[in-house]
Amino acid sequence: MRTSPEERCLRERRSYWSPSSVPGYPRTRRRGPTAPAAENWPRSSRPSPDPEVAVSTPEPLADDQIAEHLAALPGWERDGDAITRTFKHSYHETVHLAMYVAAKAREVGHHPDIHITWQRIRFAITTHDAGHRITEADFALARHIDAIAVGHGAEPV
Repeated sequence: MRTSPEERCLRERRSYWSPSSVPGYPRTRRRGPTAPAAENWPRSSRPSPDPEVAVSTPEPLADDQIAEHLAALPGWERDGDAITRTFKHSYHETVHLAMYVAAKAREVGHHPDIHITWQRIRFAITTHDAGHRITEADFALARHIDAIAVGHGAEPV
């Protein structure tokens, strides 16, 4: 008899939506009441930075460069010193999408602000190390988010 993923998760006493169910997200062994800090993970579990995104000193882009990049990324808009995009999907699927994006963001070393509301998920990306300005890394992460959202069947708003 085959069991559904939800039933297996209940049997294994873990959440169906737990980060450990996301491919690429390292599984952790629990020691006591809390999981170990990331710096204590084995070296093989630590993410290696994506060379497309990881830069030592991010340079903020000029307004004309930002406009040029935005033209190449349909659906993304400038909102002050960030780029944003909103997708529509069921509530649980938006949470699942956020977990996949979080795993990819951890892998590349650049993290978006994620806002989840009923059937909507909004990503806002800015580079904190560059004084909350827009950099090349933001557009690289935006391309990753677009690919993940398409794979999850999320509709652009």
